[in-house]
Amino acid sequence: MKRRFLCLLLFICLILHQSCFTASVQKNSDLSPKPAESPCEGTITITDKKGDKVSFTRGEITKDFPSDVPLYPGAEILSTITYKDKHVTTVSLETSDSIDKIKEFYKKELVRNGWKFEGVFSTDKSMMFAGRKDKRTAGIAITSGEKSKNNIAISITEND
Repeated sequence: MKRRFLCLLLFICLILHQSCFTASVQKNSDLSPKPAESPCEGTITITDKKGDKVSFTRGEITKDFPSDVPLYPGAEILSTITYKDKHVTTVSLETSDSIDKIKEFYKKELVRNGWKFEGVFSTDKSMMFAGRKDKRTAGIAITSGEKSKNNIAISITEND
């Protein structure tokens, strides 16, 4: 129960972070996700009193991000938050593509990679869905952002 609460809290924080986050756009014709340009690159790690660590990396994906979870083509990588002790990784992306186009990409690609959908929630400006594969759960939130951009938050939890 505590793990689910922490995962949900991280996921909500990332969605709120995305809504307020602004980053410069890197011009690139390549369709692969690309890092955001920023003077604040690198990783910050915070350790609580119990020794649990949370790492925040701006502008790049961590090396241990699962290969069966697709990153949206052409999206700008804003940040990665890793809560290693709780086996949670959340990636934040930004794109100018429509919410419907992003949604269709993830529905198709996650199923193609063996993920099973467990729930979907949508409004006119957002879309959230959950999936499961083996001992992992994925939560994906697509939200309307600023300046004709849309945000994508992908949260992967490794369950014991």
